[in-house]
Amino acid sequence: MCERDLIRDRLLDTAEPVVLSGFLSTWKASGLTPETLAGVFPEHSLKFRIGKQSTEVQWENQCQYASASVSEFNEWVNGDCQNSGSLSCFSRDMHWCYADYKRMAEIFKDQPGFLKDVDWSVLGFENYGGEQSTFWLGSRGSNTVCHYDTYGCNLVAQLYGRKRWVLFPPSDTPYMYPTRIPYEESSVFSQVSVKSPDLMKFPDFQKVTPYIVTLEPGDVLFVPSKWWHFVESLETSISVNCWVDLPKDNAERVREAVTRTMIFSLMSENEDPVDSWLNPTEDITSGSCNLEYLHLALSALAKSESLRPTDSFDRKRNREDSPGGDLEEPRRKIAAKEERSCVSHSSSVNVPKQYDSTPVQCGTRVQNVVATSWNEFCQTMGITSTNEVEQRSDQLTRNVSTENDSKKGLELSTQNASSDSHSYVCSTSDGMFSVGDVATSEVTCSLDILKRPMTAFDLADVFLDPEVVDLIFKKLLKKFNISSSS
Repeated sequence: MCERDLIRDRLLDTAEPVVLSGFLSTWKASGLTPETLAGVFPEHSLKFRIGKQSTEVQWENQCQYASASVSEFNEWVNGDCQNSGSLSCFSRDMHWCYADYKRMAEIFKDQPGFLKDVDWSVLGFENYGGEQSTFWLGSRGSNTVCHYDTYGCNLVAQLYGRKRWVLFPPSDTPYMYPTRIPYEESSVFSQVSVKSPDLMKFPDFQKVTPYIVTLEPGDVLFVPSKWWHFVESLETSISVNCWVDLPKDNAERVREAVTRTMIFSLMSENEDPVDSWLNPTEDITSGSCNLEYLHLALSALAKSESLRPTDSFDRKRNREDSPGGDLEEPRRKIAAKEERSCVSHSSSVNVPKQYDSTPVQCGTRVQNVVATSWNEFCQTMGITSTNEVEQRSDQLTRNVSTENDSKKGLELSTQNASSDSHSYVCSTSDGMFSVGDVATSEVTCSLDILKRPMTAFDLADVFLDPEVVDLIFKKLLKKFNISSSS
């Protein structure tokens, strides 16, 4: 087995993020700067996402957007508003600017040489290059909301500037407060602001195991499947990433098709604006189209399971030859993320596999990103002092206790003198809503439902919960007699 194949197999077998240094020396793209990029695109405009320099979660459907050339972006970054075109109306000190999720096959279609300059075969991924990659150009502070990708694993090359990645393992999902609203195919978002977590609202976030790394120019980050990540540019930066297909993606596409079908059904019965449900990258599709996509996804999964080899998966396979390859383009969501900064490993972390760091090539380095403690995480992110975090947590406990004491035994009742009438009692003895014999039973519920009417978004949180989607996924497989190990 050659060295490149050895690197690839080790990466695909590892359970933790890995940083590889020194592998991009053969990439011509490794010398790319904002200035040289402006020379490549003297007139071409890119669509930039504009956000505020803030610690709050900024959803993509809440950001502003503007088209500008790379030269105008450079002028804006350097403080020259007069020559920054449509970016001139945004204060440099109060905003960040991000050309994110740009498919290289589209933006470099007139410069095919640049597509060849990105070559992931240096890490053993032979069928992945510029045409399969995504491009990112951002100013200081530009970021992506914390999320994980349901498809594949991720390779990220840092070409210019520094970018910080904050990652959380899949086992932290219960503490990340996941949501599918706003919906974007293959992205599960966290409601928590990683830079300023509200522990009163999201108390379990303190249970996470953060992994923090700052990528330097020339670094490559490998992100295993379903790892949460929040990515922020620490200065003007350029990155390129590529999602590598995995055998289990066929099953994930079925789950995504189920999710999409349900969310669009909820949307069709609701009067809220579409942009409150969808990310700007998502198109509105009809119910028949969503059912067709679900049918295609199930068919691809059935085909892949029938062709599954008995030995280990062939990692050299061509993407077009892989089962389910016909589903690559239908709404293959473009999403990427990035970060690295090595800290001491937490003894409480239970990770099954680490990368075998045996040197494979002169002048290169391979290093696991390791876990950090909650206190170190807060210090690195500049969130707050440890004492303040503990005080907020203690205050949360006191508030909940006080609220329960003050409302204990509260009963809302409607009485009717008629012997045939029903009596309804709502108490706060527990947080569940139960219905038995209406004439004689108590109906218990959370007081939250008394404060406001139920909305379609409440239903979406329940219907789109991964456990619910997985149950529907299993029922579909049973109905169509498809056996799957995913």
